[in-house]
Amino acid sequence: MNPITSTQSVINLVPPARQTARLRAKRVRLWTGVLGALLPLSGLAVGAMLAMQTSDNRAESIARLEGRIAQVNLSVSDRAGEARALAQQMEFARALGDRPAWHLLLGVIADSLTEEAGLRRMWLTQTERGRVLELDGTGATQAEVSRFVLALENTGLFKSAELVEARRDSREGADRGVVFKVRAELIGEKR
Repeated sequence: MNPITSTQSVINLVPPARQTARLRAKRVRLWTGVLGALLPLSGLAVGAMLAMQTSDNRAESIARLEGRIAQVNLSVSDRAGEARALAQQMEFARALGDRPAWHLLLGVIADSLTEEAGLRRMWLTQTERGRVLELDGTGATQAEVSRFVLALENTGLFKSAELVEARRDSREGADRGVVFKVRAELIGEKR
């Protein structure tokens, strides 16, 4: 099933911290550009004001302008300090935000299970192609196991979900259900 045309709701696995970090990065770039543009403009404005000065009291005017330049430079340096602090916060948020929102993925997996199928264990492995989620579980019938694999595929969170193994439960005392192993390759960035 195509995830774009699916009627199921889309789940964003990008952690909120990473989304916030992206917004902060945009703000930092914006402020850096604005402050970078203001400094030369303030120099031009001061130069223009000096050139247009017709008063005989140039020393007093120059002192006033130097005071104004000092104020502008102090304001720019304050903003640069704020930009550095925002950049530091952004790096911290990015370090925390690189962790995927696993609780959302686990919720989707739980929703894909029926009362007739359950998981015994799951683990994540990293391959050269990306992250692979492996699931071991049991189902009452082969049909229940197949429904679970199809439900995983239909979430749109996996490049593929394949049934690696399905066999009758041969453990003593088992209710003769089907033991299965599923391998699902996650859609997302390579690490």
